[in-house]
Amino acid sequence: RSELDAERDRARGAQAAKDALAERSAARAAEDEARATKLREDRAEAEKRAQVAEAKVVLLEGQVLKAEERLRAATYVRGGSARSAAAEAEGVVAGATAGAGAPPGAPRAGG
Repeated sequence: RSELDAERDRARGAQAAKDALAERSAARAAEDEARATKLREDRAEAEKRAQVAEAKVVLLEGQVLKAEERLRAATYVRGGSARSAAAEAEGVVAGATAGAGAPPGAPRAGG
């Protein structure tokens, strides 16, 4: 009879160990599932933030292009007026050298 009791005790101990292992495994599985859910939520949030950032980049690129265009237009106008002023100055110097810059009625050089 003591052999039977010893075998029952071993069986109970083995079953208790199995139950404890199953409980730990179930707890780990629940924790893993909770972490997986959290990671999915974090990923969705990160993707949403990335989409917002991409939209902002598109807007900023548009603003930069508009600013560059305004800068080009302003530079062209300034460059054009600078060239006009330089051409005008050259004309005045050339005219003065040739006598064309003298007031009306004044004697001209060479003639």
